[in-house]
Amino acid sequence: MKKKYNLITSLSAILFVLFFVASPALALEATYPRIPMLPEITATSELADYVGYFFGLGIMIGGFLALVSFTIGAIRYMASAGNPTSMGDAKDRMSGALLGLGLLLVSFLIMKTINTSLVSPTLTPLAGVEGIYYYKSDTDLSAVPQTVSDPSEKIKKGYTQIFYRCFGSPNLIIWKYPQKNFGSKDYTDVIIEKIACGGFSDISGAGSFKIGYETPGVYYYLGKDCTGFMSESKATNESTLEEPFKGRIKSVKIFNNATTAYNVIFHKAVDYKGGCTGPIIQVNDQGCSNVYMAEEFQELSNTKNSYFSSTIFRLNTDYNSSGSGVTFFSKTYGYKTGSNAGRFKVEKNDEQFGKRYYWSSDAAKMLFNFESTESLNEEKLACANFQQCAGSIEVGGDYIVLLTSRGKDDGDYVCSEDGRSWKLKTCSYTYWEGSTQMTRTEKACYCNPPWVETGGGETKPGEKQDAQYKKCQVYTNNAPNLNTGEFLGSGDTLGVVQVWPIKK
Repeated sequence: MKKKYNLITSLSAILFVLFFVASPALALEATYPRIPMLPEITATSELADYVGYFFGLGIMIGGFLALVSFTIGAIRYMASAGNPTSMGDAKDRMSGALLGLGLLLVSFLIMKTINTSLVSPTLTPLAGVEGIYYYKSDTDLSAVPQTVSDPSEKIKKGYTQIFYRCFGSPNLIIWKYPQKNFGSKDYTDVIIEKIACGGFSDISGAGSFKIGYETPGVYYYLGKDCTGFMSESKATNESTLEEPFKGRIKSVKIFNNATTAYNVIFHKAVDYKGGCTGPIIQVNDQGCSNVYMAEEFQELSNTKNSYFSSTIFRLNTDYNSSGSGVTFFSKTYGYKTGSNAGRFKVEKNDEQFGKRYYWSSDAAKMLFNFESTESLNEEKLACANFQQCAGSIEVGGDYIVLLTSRGKDDGDYVCSEDGRSWKLKTCSYTYWEGSTQMTRTEKACYCNPPWVETGGGETKPGEKQDAQYKKCQVYTNNAPNLNTGEFLGSGDTLGVVQVWPIKK
């Protein structure tokens, strides 16, 4: 009976070590010692490595416990000379220890001979299951996490390829860095690959890598013509661009499908401030647009190619569902002043949005309608258009309103349209104050009635400047007082105004 007790005690101790003390689930954050003949546990180890490690460790501990039990039995046997009962108990302990040790060795040899995977397990994905896998053979695969800071252990084990098993899923993008922990000298040495369903990628030379999917959105590039290091898909605004794209973007690719229509505006300062590009949309089959200006235009407009934040939005091609439109007023809080303020309404109709899905105009062409008979003629003349009196905006739905400035008349060619560029015109109109004739003069891209052009207006046919604005502001909600805005409050001249129906 005691012999049975000793054997059960030995085996129970082994099982306790295997399933409780050595459980990987209870010690995932521990530092695992390197033990000869056992798998090395690192940050990239998977469940199969843990199983092999703890299985081997359990065998070793079980053997050690059996040896300790045999030693204790031997000491008791020698110390029990002349006491048959004690000597019998000691012999039972020694035989139980030897039997337990023998069972461990025999079971290990049988499993090692019959099926090595029982002592060196691997995880094989189920047939037909989509996923991204380290690949050694068709029957030897293991799952890949989204970021791998050091794949060297996997590569040493023969997993030198990534296999993308999928059925109609988007392309996979893999960024392969030359150094561990995503290190790179200047990002020109990072290899970027796109992998279609069923494709492979060789990672044997990668120091680290990360993976993502080619989903609809905006992709930044450090090189022109969408070359060089690229970002993952961006689908929301970024008040501060991430490294290494902050201040270094040269081009952008927009990837859309049947249900998306992404656009992006880049700003020259964080938090959507400073100058900006015009909205960038997909312009060709590749969807690539350069977002830098040619050197001659940089010098011409005193503009540098550096962007630090982005406004990303989805264009609503079904503009009728965006809302009632946008109204521009000559006074602050114009939508609360009744009919006293001049107003210009951008309606949601085919005339406004049907040709290109968005509305755009020079602010000087946005002529106010004064419904109130109480408004003085002088007031109507002084605030004939939105450029002269940019008071407030009422946004009636899901729209982005972009206000831009091309700067003051400092000799720059600040106006452009249909391939032409020209300086601000000098516009004036004459009115009477009692018996005194008065003349008012201002600068504008256009001289709309009752204003008359009296100077400027040099044109440069055939030259078209990229849409780069010295100052701009984006609104998605009512703007009660535009004079508190970033550039109108500082006295800059209002230039182009755009309204884009969007999906939120």
